[in-house]
Amino acid sequence: MSGSAFRQAASVFVARHLSAAARSRILADVAIRGREQLIREGRASRSFTTTVDGRKGAAESSVQPEGTIVYRFQLLGEAALFAMGYLRGRSPVKSGRFREGFVYAVGERGSKRGGAQAELYTTGRIIRPDSFDPQKVDADVGEILIFNRQPYSRKVDVQLVGNRRLRFSVPPDMFDDAAAAVQRRFPTLSARRIYQIRFPGQWVRKRGQGAGRAVESPALVISVRG
Repeated sequence: MSGSAFRQAASVFVARHLSAAARSRILADVAIRGREQLIREGRASRSFTTTVDGRKGAAESSVQPEGTIVYRFQLLGEAALFAMGYLRGRSPVKSGRFREGFVYAVGERGSKRGGAQAELYTTGRIIRPDSFDPQKVDADVGEILIFNRQPYSRKVDVQLVGNRRLRFSVPPDMFDDAAAAVQRRFPTLSARRIYQIRFPGQWVRKRGQGAGRAVESPALVISVRG
């Protein structure tokens, strides 16, 4: 098992006296029933890809008598939906703007530096929570980012400016806590807080020492292990 996707292999003994077509039908039926059982038991997601005899997207019915059927299940979408609910639940609700500022990012991204001060930039697709469908996250997607587009996201998260403590109606460290909650619920995934995310349309400081630079915004990164 690796990351949010895993492969369930089923080996079946098929009597040699059956025709090739009959053996293929039995193999396909066993694979489909096994897949549906995993989904019913909550051990697998409804989002998956099927590879038959090395052909991605092929129907199970096309399997050769001694062929293979591999399902690759996706948990990233479900984990991202859970994380979004967690972060919005930890948001100040005085105006509702911060709560509504969270978005997903799926697709292209890069990294400028690592360690505790890691900085990412994304040019991927930005998705609002009301437009996100976890079942439509393709099984080949390896990472989803979640961040808040409001310019005071870091203040809500760390609740410090220098040595001065800020007061909000919610506890600090929401991104670290969200990462820990995702890890507990989805132990086959990796979740971590990122110090800084750069994204299109980000707020820029207009005054002071950092004038002209983008405001600092933390992010949650949920990814497939390995």
